[in-house]
Amino acid sequence: MTPERAAVPRASSPSDTISASASDTVSVSDTVSVSDTVSVSDTVSVSDTVSVSDAVSVSDAVSVSDAVSVSDTVPDATSAAPRHETVVLPSELVGRRANDSFGGETLEIGNFLLAVLRALHTYGMPAHRLEDMGVALSRRLGAEAHIFSTPTALFLALGTPPKQRTFLLRGNSGELDLARLGALDRVANEVAAGTKKPIVGAAEVEQILAKPAREPLPLTIVAHSVVAAGGAILLGGRAREAAVACVAGVMVGVFERLQRKSEPLTRLQLPLAAALSALLAGLATTQWPGLSRTVATIAGILVLLPGLTLTTAMNEIATGHLVSGTARFSKALMSLLLLGFGAALGAQIADLIPHVRDGGEAIRLGPLQTWGAFAAALLGLSILLKAPLRDAPYFAIAAALTYATVQVASPRFGAEEGAAAGALVLGLCGNASARFRNRPAAIVVLPGLLLLVPGSLGFRSVTSFLAEDVLTAVGTAFDVTVVAVALVGGLLVAALALPPRKAL
Repeated sequence: MTPERAAVPRASSPSDTISASASDTVSVSDTVSVSDTVSVSDTVSVSDTVSVSDAVSVSDAVSVSDAVSVSDTVPDATSAAPRHETVVLPSELVGRRANDSFGGETLEIGNFLLAVLRALHTYGMPAHRLEDMGVALSRRLGAEAHIFSTPTALFLALGTPPKQRTFLLRGNSGELDLARLGALDRVANEVAAGTKKPIVGAAEVEQILAKPAREPLPLTIVAHSVVAAGGAILLGGRAREAAVACVAGVMVGVFERLQRKSEPLTRLQLPLAAALSALLAGLATTQWPGLSRTVATIAGILVLLPGLTLTTAMNEIATGHLVSGTARFSKALMSLLLLGFGAALGAQIADLIPHVRDGGEAIRLGPLQTWGAFAAALLGLSILLKAPLRDAPYFAIAAALTYATVQVASPRFGAEEGAAAGALVLGLCGNASARFRNRPAAIVVLPGLLLLVPGSLGFRSVTSFLAEDVLTAVGTAFDVTVVAVALVGGLLVAALALPPRKAL
């Protein structure tokens, strides 16, 4: 290692650090202590050139791994002109600066972690799962990582303080893609097991993200319409509410594709979709006076309701991730307000049209129709979530058991207890899949959880506020909070009863 030198000017004096005489002895009083013999072979000029090759004695105790050389240019002792002395930095400082730059292997691990965490953050992975997976993966690879995740930013710090390198990634989470989630989990497992190097894993992650969506536009639109129609039956509607919701679902599907190419449309998607759904429900009363406008409106925008976001926020707060949970809760609240405003605007416009009626009340159909609607909604959700076909039997069975549990427990114990029991069953199924199949629990949990989350209740609360029915709005908002907490409690108990042994 070549020592670093810095020029330090000072005036010469009889007490100079390095002095030379005609003899061959050079004393150094204020330099670096070495355990071995240090060779000084620079030329010291007094009047003649004196060759110095003797050992140098040192008074201060500083450990040096390399040889340290000192060279001084000393003018005539009678001259008052300043002299310039080259001082060698202590080798421990040189080593500290060298260690500030990470080695190639550590950088490969950091690049791989950045790629995986960025992908998981993009696809809406909750903060507690994202951070736990990143820390476990870094430890398996022999590195130390500190991770901090929010819905709009991700921080990754590699190393131990004060020798850390910190990365910041900005982005928006929320898109759900279970197929990519499973592929990312496979790559992470292979790198953690040592069968793939981190640099190869990072390249595979980029390839996974670069793959285009496999669902064509017609299939996506059909999935939106099927979810809306099935949701109308589950919310207590009949065939006419399902038909209106199906048309509204088609419009939502078209909006969902168009907003990918237009950022202004992305910001207006929620109020515009809600306004069109409410307007369509109002117009439908001209043909079906007894149609439930509320059920048709909510079912038409069912996939836009932030029930999953609200439940995830409660889960993050319950697990101690307060910043991420609070930010996600604020996002869910704002989404509900935008949807409520759009629905109120659409309903007001519809009321201006002649022959538009107020509509009637929803009448729940029998169990056969309800289970058929549940199957249709689950099929549509699996398409929208891009669920892998090989996992279809597992999440279908888990969702069916969950729905059956809710239907049995809710009439006997209440809606909140029924939601908690359903979440417990769903969480156990997901953890069992992660434990015994080595697949992410989210692939099994998310399709069923979307049918349990209280998004429709939150929407009813906002519309009640807008209709100035404050008592109903407050009561419904409280029910939303209790149901969301019940779902989180069920999932936490499931994780305690059957740990998944996987961060995802």
